[in-house]
Amino acid sequence: MAAAAQIEISGREGVAEQFELLCACCRPGSDGAAEEMIRRHVDWAGLLELAARHRVLPAVCERVGNCFGAPPEARGMVRTRLADHQRRVLRFTAALAGILEEFEKQRISLMPLKGPMLSQMLYGDSAAREFGDLDLLILPHDLARARVALDKLGYTPKIQLSGRCEREYLRSGYELVFGSGAEKNLVELHWQVLPRFYSVPFQVETLFERSVEMDFEGWPVRVPGKEDLLLMLCVHAAKHEWSHLGMVRDIARLAGCDLHWDLIAADARRMGVMRIVGISLFLARDLLGTKLPVAFPGFSHENTCDAFVSEFRRSLRARQHSDVESLRYFVFMMRLREKWRDRVRFAYRLASTPSLEEWDAVALPHRLFPLYRGVRAWRLVKRFARMFVQPSLAKVSGVN
Repeated sequence: MAAAAQIEISGREGVAEQFELLCACCRPGSDGAAEEMIRRHVDWAGLLELAARHRVLPAVCERVGNCFGAPPEARGMVRTRLADHQRRVLRFTAALAGILEEFEKQRISLMPLKGPMLSQMLYGDSAAREFGDLDLLILPHDLARARVALDKLGYTPKIQLSGRCEREYLRSGYELVFGSGAEKNLVELHWQVLPRFYSVPFQVETLFERSVEMDFEGWPVRVPGKEDLLLMLCVHAAKHEWSHLGMVRDIARLAGCDLHWDLIAADARRMGVMRIVGISLFLARDLLGTKLPVAFPGFSHENTCDAFVSEFRRSLRARQHSDVESLRYFVFMMRLREKWRDRVRFAYRLASTPSLEEWDAVALPHRLFPLYRGVRAWRLVKRFARMFVQPSLAKVSGVN
């Protein structure tokens, strides 16, 4: 028993040390700390696995590859992993170029989010960050034409809806997922930034109005303005509970740019996400040494954010996963919001907005479609009750 406990403690310490090395590799510049840690590191397979889990593999591979003290074994593993990553990026880049060409022919306004475009915006290299799909933002009224354009390119929607279900999903949802060949989740087509029940009122039309133009593989492409992009990255990270270091790295990189912080603060206050922005920036400061602007009004919330920041530093180091279907997650989402009306709106919309699960579970005739709200509420009650009952039964079984 004592030996097993010692192994478990050593394992946790090893992960903590590897996480510190990831942070050192992601910090801009070189103060020698990363190189020193690289020279005395031994578990290279574990480090690269952790880097992939935190989606910072390119940053780690670059730093290890450029470190003269790195052992040959590490350099070989880094070259292999980096080559695989670069081949994947090339496939995604080619797919995005084809979509951009077709959407331009159809005169469909499009903004790529994250993916190779974000990598190029932040790091000057489309392979400098990891991503698993192509996120594309369109104007809501272009959705039908965008679906036709993707179908023409051979992309297949992951779900098939029709009639009232489709209209409700387009009203309350925010994305459709498309695949091609072996890639089942290749393209995520967004007409909103978040599902409606999160109650974060991004205005897609305004995002397009404030967008800027970039060159991507010879194509002029609209991308979000940096201030809007920072808010989107912060809210996206909060949605996933800041579950990997790559999210913090992107925010840290963008926060180091010349930004209009007064505009960021005004929009964050309007949308009720000042706390979310504050947590994101404090994590960037604490983990990656990002220098933050003293004048940002959100820093007055530091005491409020401190407990959250400590919690997420611990969960990042421990590789804790976010369970977005748990009661704990929904309670946490409400705690993140600083306005009571946003909390109430989130809870109400969550309980009353039917999803794909409700439509699959119960088949109601068209005239009874509004009853799906009740089906949704009942299913949530059953799910959350089960979460309370199962741990209690486990305790009783353990006692007996």
